[in-house]
Amino acid sequence: MQNLPDDLPVVILGSKKHLLSKIFGDPSAPLSGWGVHCEVSAISTKEYHSYINERFSPLGLEISIEDTKFLQDLVQNIPECVNIVCDKIMRQSNGPNNVTKENIMFAFKKVVDERRAVFEERNSRFTEKEETFLTVLAKMEPVKQPNGKSFLRRVNLSPGGNGPIISRLENEAIIYKTVAGYVVNDPLYAEFLRIYR
Repeated sequence: MQNLPDDLPVVILGSKKHLLSKIFGDPSAPLSGWGVHCEVSAISTKEYHSYINERFSPLGLEISIEDTKFLQDLVQNIPECVNIVCDKIMRQSNGPNNVTKENIMFAFKKVVDERRAVFEERNSRFTEKEETFLTVLAKMEPVKQPNGKSFLRRVNLSPGGNGPIISRLENEAIIYKTVAGYVVNDPLYAEFLRIYR
């Protein structure tokens, strides 16, 4: 890529931050110092609040900024999940009203129930130990130390057995590490694990 013409645009996208760091971040990485980095930041509550109310207004729905923040926190501020839950709220609406935390939670759980078969199929791709790991992670998230004694006792694994699971699930973007700790990448799937596993 370094030999490509300077005026040829190359865009490299990715959400697997740990892999991108290995490629671009470390001084000895293959593409260290190469290109211009542009991070797409999280959407602020103020911006999302305005957007959601714009979509809700034709139905006479309105959401407070506090409940917008509640929704964003509930789904780890993942835009696709915010939109899915808002769509469910709109579809359930039967007239003008203010959207509350209760409406949000009801819609969130309804979406999870409707996707249960998809999540069951997703589980079939994991080993029993991986599924146990994911279930415990979902119930405890965020988990700062997935190799800590408390977590290992709950998953019934040794640090040596846990390491490859963490590595595989992280490399496949099933889990990822936030500032607070490890979480399941899809908040809807995480809720499915909390409810049905």
